[in-house]
Formats: sequence, C-alpha cells, structure tokens
Amino acid sequence: MAAPSPSSGDRAPIRETASTQRLTIAPYSSYSDLSSGKPVTSGLFSLGGHRWDILFFPGGYYRDSPYAAIFLRLVSNLHDEQVRLLVDFTLVDRRGGMTGGGEDDGSYTRCGYHVFGPGLSGVGRCCFGFPEFILQHDLAASGVLLSGDRLVVECAVRLAVDADELLRRGPRPLDDELRRGLRRMLEDGTGADVTFVVRGERFRAHRCVLAARSPVLLAELYGPAARAMGGTRRRDADADEATTTITIEDMEPEAFAAMLRFAYDDTLPELPGNNNRDAAGVHMAQHLLAAADVYGMDALSQACQNRLAGCVTLATAADTYALADKLGLRLLKAAVVRDVAAASTSARGIEAVKKSEGFRRLAAADAATADEMVRKVVAASARVKRAEVSTNHQN
Repeated sequence: MAAPSPSSGDRAPIRETASTQRLTIAPYSSYSDLSSGKPVTSGLFSLGGHRWDILFFPGGYYRDSPYAAIFLRLVSNLHDEQVRLLVDFTLVDRRGGMTGGGEDDGSYTRCGYHVFGPGLSGVGRCCFGFPEFILQHDLAASGVLLSGDRLVVECAVRLAVDADELLRRGPRPLDDELRRGLRRMLEDGTGADVTFVVRGERFRAHRCVLAARSPVLLAELYGPAARAMGGTRRRDADADEATTTITIEDMEPEAFAAMLRFAYDDTLPELPGNNNRDAAGVHMAQHLLAAADVYGMDALSQACQNRLAGCVTLATAADTYALADKLGLRLLKAAVVRDVAAASTSARGIEAVKKSEGFRRLAAADAATADEMVRKVVAASARVKRAEVSTNHQN
C-alpha cells in the first residue's frame, strides 16, 4: 500500500487545521467481494498543506482477515517534517447519524493519534488506520449501516500540532502604540463614563472600549441585556451617562482588574505563580477563563487557555480539566491529558492526581468527568510507554 510519487503541485497552499471527509461506497455489494489488500479509495483532499485520501478494504487488509479495514493515507512527500494527526473513522448509519460513542464501547467508531514523517518506515510512514475496523460479517448483516446497498464512512482529521501551537501562541496583540494609549486612559480615567463596583472596589472604564471587546457588555451598556450575566448587577443611570454604575458581586476585584486590563491592551498582567506554576497563579487564570466565558471575550479565553496549558501540574490538573470540560474547551482538556500523561507513565503519577484536592472536588461534583479524565490519562500514558518502547527497539 505504498503512496504514489506526488507531483510538485501536490502540496496545497492553504494550511487547514481540520477536515471531515466522507467516502461513499455504492453499490456496496459490487465491492464486498474484493480480495484482501485491494482498497476502495476516496478522492484527494488537502490538510495542513498536504494531500490525503481514505482507503477502505472491504475484503480486509491482511490475507484471510475476517475484518474490513480502513486507513488514512498521506499522498504528499513530507521530507524532514512531521505531521501529528488526531483521526476519527466513523460509519454513518442510514439516518445520517453516527454509530455509537467510541472505541471503549466496541462501536464502529475508531479514533487514534499518529505521527507521519521521519523515524517511521513502511506503512506507518504514510498510513494510519485500523486493519480490524469491523467484522465483514457484521457489516454485511447490518441493516442500519448498509441501507440501499450503500456504505458511508466518515473520516474526521485534526492537526494535533496546530492545536498545541494555538494554545501556545495566544491571540494576536494590539498595535503597541494603541495599546499604550488605551492603557493610559484606563489608568488615569480620562474620559471614563462607567464605574464598576466589584465587592466594594471601584473601577472606572470606558463604555465604548468594553462594548467593542465584549458582546455581553455591549448589551449591558448600550441596550437590553441579550443574556443573563449571573450575579447581582445594578444600573443607576442619571441624565449624565458618566454616573452609570454597575455592581458586580460574583467576581473577585483582582480578577476583574485583570479582565479590564486585557480589554484595553490584550495583555495579562503578571499573576502570582506566572513563572513557577504556583497554585495561586493557576487559580487566577482559571477565574479569568471563567469570566471570559461569561462575558464572551474570546481573545481573553484563548490567552487564559494558553497560560493554563503551560502550567499543568499533578496538583492543579483536575481543576483545570474540570473547568475546561464545563466550558467545552476541547483543546485545553487535551493539553491537560497530554501533560499529565507525560508525567504519569507510572501508576504513581495518576495516583498523585487522584489524591489532589481538585480531583476530590471533581469526583464529588461530577464522577463521570473524573472517571473520563483518569481513563484518558491512563490511555495516553500507555501510548507514551508504547512509543518509548518502539523507539528503544528501533535504536
């Protein structure tokens, strides 16, 4: 199953970070008797500046295999670079839905992580997939998966390396001169026309700046609120708009000051533990991440995810994972699992996480999410071990 030699035009100029492709095989009965090693191939698609296709083997990849097989194939040459991918293969039922929830429950969804490029030889260098994807007998007998003699396979691919880079890179900052000017206005209060009272501490700000950075504050400051913002807020507006006051009771003053600062200059102030993974710094970043979600400040959310992804420890991992799960931040959850797995290749590592205060809180509040975290860390740790064994064996 060697990849063909690509032409110089095979490399796509656009570097997408994710792609979902479907391979439809119809009529399936015309292909089901293909001998082993003979694939049905999708059209080429672009991802990460490279060309890929999907290979489905109705008759199996290995001789006399009872399984149908599926692979994602890299068609372009990589030279000396590596491409790290998260790949999901799913059979689509006749109603257009997906079959089952994943590898653990034995359904017909299979997912995995693979590094294409130097250091691998043979099939592993250009292909990733599952030689035992689904039993041929089970597929042939399924009235759900084969409807009208038609099989649809979906392949969802994500560039894992790009996900990590997005977390590390953070949002693009404002122009330096504009940032300095806005910061001065925040610090000296020039032109301020709104005051926030946060647990007794007062903060003067500018309505237009905040409205530009937060859709929630836009609604709060310039019209009927489009969504509930939580906590207790009071507006006391006289004829002079400069007297407008909003009271916030559900946030710490230090966290609000940091959020306000970011709204003006796109920078996070130096927080406790910024350089040493101190729990206080992680706690502050978590508060800011929650606030970013409440106020719809995507750039602040990305900056906080960046900071949290860079300071995962066994003591704070569970708190960060719980917050990421609550806010639906898949990349941050993956970063936590990756870093804990790297430090937890022994049973002692995951036990340290389970003994942390954060994990105990998570287990008490949401046992399913706590179990999910442990399961993913254990699986990731096993992959790290297998990679180390493979590397040592090759050396």
